Amino acid sequence: MNKKNELYKNFLLDLIYLLKEYALDAKKEYKKNKYKGNASFYKGKLFGYWEVFDTLKLQLFSFQIDPKKVNFNFNPDKELIVSGPKRKKHRGKKKK
Repeated sequence: MNKKNELYKNFLLDLIYLLKEYALDAKKEYKKNKYKGNASFYKGKLFGYWEVFDTLKLQLFSFQIDPKKVNFNFNPDKELIVSGPKRKKHRGKKKK
């Protein structure tokens, strides 16, 4: 591999590594703020990272690049998608 290709590969390896770290930090922030008034901000931030990784995954497939060769070794659908806070069930009177 020539030096320029090696440089691009290293750039991509590092970028994916950093983005994954930032995304997992965003998930922690969301979980910490899940029941606060600003939860939608953190959920939106996390969704933004999911969108980036979904695009990367599609581009890797399109260019026939093995995701493992560029350190894309996780499933963003499993690791970045979160559910919102659970709502209390309404306990009204039973209808007769």
